[in-house]
Order: sequence, then structure tokens, then C-alpha cells
Amino acid sequence: MGSLSRQHDRELLDALESRPSEAFDGETWRVTAKGRDALRGSTAGGRWSPPGEFEVLYTSLARQGALAEIGYRLSLEPVWPSRLEHELHRLTARTNNSLRFADVSSLSPLGVDVRRYANFEYSVTQAIAAAAFFLDFDGLIVPSARTAGLNLVIFTEKLGVGERLKVEASEPVDWSAWRSQHRMQPAEEVKKLHRVSDYGQAVDREETAGRRKARTFVAIDEWWFCEKLSSGAGAFNEIQVDSENIGRGQMVRQRTGSSHPGRSLV
Repeated sequence: MGSLSRQHDRELLDALESRPSEAFDGETWRVTAKGRDALRGSTAGGRWSPPGEFEVLYTSLARQGALAEIGYRLSLEPVWPSRLEHELHRLTARTNNSLRFADVSSLSPLGVDVRRYANFEYSVTQAIAAAAFFLDFDGLIVPSARTAGLNLVIFTEKLGVGERLKVEASEPVDWSAWRSQHRMQPAEEVKKLHRVSDYGQAVDREETAGRRKARTFVAIDEWWFCEKLSSGAGAFNEIQVDSENIGRGQMVRQRTGSSHPGRSLV
């Protein structure tokens, strides 16, 4: 078993031990910065990687899933980091003793808040990963927080005889093309839950001091919306939204200015 340096929850250990493990043998995808070893994991803190405890290699079972994971992170920057170059790698992976969680609801009995799974709240999922590592599982097949697909999270130190990771092919990522394909996705999500005045615009009704207040959002690009304000001609708030949580009205960050830029901000 793994290190005893972390105090594990006994009920969590019992719950994981009671689950059947499975072997995985197939194709996975991973995006890395250009020049980085595609098979090198990370010990930095993440959804399934407790900081500094063990190396974790994140992969996705779908090409678009791998792109969405990194594309989402890049989109949170105030300005898209266009000078960064990335590569998309197609891997073959073989594990013998992995745990599968087919959807977010299957994580609920372990303490994961299904409603907040897409948020950056990692304490529970990190505890699950640490417990799985302690119990000598070699990886987790878990739902992505960015797509409807699954990710294969590999504990590289636990790979044993007959298990392997191999890079089959690599190619540069064309983020411009990817962003164009996903340009109106959040606007479409808004349309599902708010009144829409026309394409790319949504009217959100909220209660303000007991009165109904209309807020109109205009899509600037795939992540930013411009809120038209009544405080002055051309006044605006630029609002960045999390596409996974937009239906719940969750805002990532906001910027205020005096005029609408009239074009993509990034």
C-alpha cells in the first residue's frame, strides 16, 4: 500500500475497497505545452492530484475532451495567451487495477457535491485520489468537468508489470480553429435558460430591490459576454462565464469599462 503520511478516512477506504476494479486497455488523449514530455505527470494540485503527494497523469478518453480541458483553463486568462504553443498527443494506455466512476452521481456517495463538481473545489476529489493511491489502485476513470466524456487519471508510480503508456502520435494544437468551433457555445447554453432577444443576446431577469430588472448579455467571444448597462451610453460590464455553470448564473470574473469594444477581446 501507499505512504502513511496522509491520514485517510476509514469509511472512504472501505468504500473504495468495496468497488470492483477494472483493467483499461485503449486509446487516450492528452494536451501538453510544446516540448513537454507527454508521459510526464504532475505533482501539482489538481482535481485528482493532491499537491506534492504523488505523480498523476491526466488523459481524456476523447480527443475533444483533452482539448476542452486545456482550452477551458486558457480561456480563464484575461487575454488569451496566444503565444503559448501546445501539442495534442494520442496515447495508448494499459492499466490493470483502476476504479471507474461512470458519472458524477456515482461520486456522490463519496462526498462529492454533484452541483459543484465543475468548480475549483478539490478537497474531496483529492482525498478520493489519495485513498485510491494508498490502496494501490493504478488509476481512476472519472467524469470530465468540462465535457460529457470521461478522463483516465493514471497514478504513474503504480503502473506495474504488463501496464504501459505509449505516445502513438502528436500534432500541434490549432487553438484558433478550436475557438472558432466553440465560439457560441456559452451563448447557446444561456438560451436554454434565459429569454433570448436575438442570436448571441440573452435577457436575464433578476430581482433587484423587489423589482424586476433586465440584464442583456451580448456574446463577444466564446467565453466573454458584454452586459449592456443603463448607467450611460455605451457603458458595459464584460462578464466571463464558466460554460459548465452558466445555467446556475455563476460568474468567473467581471471587468468594467466605458465603451463596448465591438470585437473579440482576445
